Amino acid sequence: MFDGKSILVTGGTGSFGHAFVPMTLARYNPRRIIVFSRDEMKQWEMAKLFENDPRVRFFIGDVRDKDRLYRALDGVDYVVHAAATKIVPTAEYNPFECIKTKICPGHHPTGPREDWQIFAPWLSRRFQRKFCTGPGTCDC
Repeated sequence: MFDGKSILVTGGTGSFGHAFVPMTLARYNPRRIIVFSRDEMKQWEMAKLFENDPRVRFFIGDVRDKDRLYRALDGVDYVVHAAATKIVPTAEYNPFECIKTKICPGHHPTGPREDWQIFAPWLSRRFQRKFCTGPGTCDC
């Protein structure tokens, strides 16, 4: 499935990314895995684990920044959307930021490029399309 493919993992320095990246490298031979996250310290720490693997690359960015997200998506075959606001009090106090991060990143990358394969382990594609089918169709 991922052999020879380019994969972008949003929120890639989190617990899901720490499990997904090494598992994918062991089971498949992707062309590249792009770890996309906001936290440069976590990226630096994770980069040390994969310093001898040229298939793993790191992009600093926020999924709510459309221009940066689209730059990271250039040449990507699969998107694994694992970015999230996980601390409940933070999400409760900032619900719209939480929605922008989890449901509407960059006002959803599936709109302009239908050839991207989106894998959101927490959300079915049917549900994604109901709320965000492209730029301007989302109320976020």
